[in-house]
Amino acid sequence: KDAQFESLGSNIIIVMPGSFGDSQGGGISGPPNYQGSKLKLTYIRDLEKLGPEITAVAPIFETSTKVIYQKNSKSTIMLATTENYTKVRNLKIASGRWLKKTDLNASAKVAVIGPSLAEKLFGNLKPLGKQISISQRRFEVVGISEKYGSMLGIDIDNAIYIPITTAQKVIGFDNLMQIMIKVKKQRSNYSNSKFSQKLFSTKTDQG
Repeated sequence: KDAQFESLGSNIIIVMPGSFGDSQGGGISGPPNYQGSKLKLTYIRDLEKLGPEITAVAPIFETSTKVIYQKNSKSTIMLATTENYTKVRNLKIASGRWLKKTDLNASAKVAVIGPSLAEKLFGNLKPLGKQISISQRRFEVVGISEKYGSMLGIDIDNAIYIPITTAQKVIGFDNLMQIMIKVKKQRSNYSNSKFSQKLFSTKTDQG
């Protein structure tokens, strides 16, 4: 298998590159193989078609980066994703807006930043509408997320989010690091057994 998954809470499943499955049809084999990832953005549509058990699917590409505003430069984690990320992670927006589907379609150079990063970059200034630089490209700040804390070792309040289609062009990657799937809360048993059979009958199992 070219993918593995694990649960994050009762209704969140994370699909990661690597090996899944043993002779009994369960278990994770080895750590995620991010460099050898075969998870593609096109798989999202396949996963969304698996049935009403799935309520949202969000692809993720993560990398460290420097964000620059005028002469102020800060190191942070960039999460490239889609409009569905807030549905999967219940991330709220304090001001402005989240990424839109139109941003994805247009590969727009827009960004949402965490509150800690906003304070570090802008101080008392209002970040919305300001131009920042990421990888020598200019992005417009369209939103600031609410205080969230850490998740999977990442300080979400210090992160920056951009459309994954934009990141593909700016950074030049083809494959994903993770796919986060939100399922109905009452289906934990389904998620741990039958879901795996359906999941790996899609293209994610074919590489």
